[in-house]
Amino acid sequence: MMLVEMEAMMRFGMWEDILKSPEPAAYHPISRAYRHFARASAYAAMDKIADAERERTLYLVTRGPRPEKAMMVQNPAHKVLDLAAHTLAGEIAYRKGDTSAAVSELTQAVEIEDTLRYMEPPDWFQPSRHSLGAVSSPPAARRGREGLPRRPPALAGERLGPLRPLTVPGDGARGRGRQGPVRQGLGQRRTSRSRRHACA
Repeated sequence: MMLVEMEAMMRFGMWEDILKSPEPAAYHPISRAYRHFARASAYAAMDKIADAERERTLYLVTRGPRPEKAMMVQNPAHKVLDLAAHTLAGEIAYRKGDTSAAVSELTQAVEIEDTLRYMEPPDWFQPSRHSLGAVSSPPAARRGREGLPRRPPALAGERLGPLRPLTVPGDGARGRGRQGPVRQGLGQRRTSRSRRHACA
């Protein structure tokens, strides 16, 4: 399982699929470490804190010290792996109710992310500022969101709505419309499949 595939499953909250993902081959050490990060994030999102902490320990062991010149694509591997470590620590701290520790860890994640070189697809998919904002909202704002999803749809592990044809304006004076599949119902939450990822 390569990093982009694992990142996509995390982005859409496919926690059970992540937990079923096989371990990458030994000649993919970064992917092997990242799998533990993804598994820890999945367990945290499912409120299985003991399992999340176990996988976090495995992540810290398997990521190991990486050579300074080892690269993801555009960024040093050790920098992205450090970013993941802080993100994961913040996620677990938040799930344990330690907001101060979560804010501290995610602030460090933001600081690292700010130093990354931009590319598409990015070497780091999870926006650290979104995670930090999710855990550091004022209590009044959190109370105002009672009954709402913990995170915006794009971040909360919710799937996009179904595809359906949409007529769009034609070109010029001819006014001919055309149809094409577009994503509808971003706000149509499907929460039965999985628990939400609270911050990462």
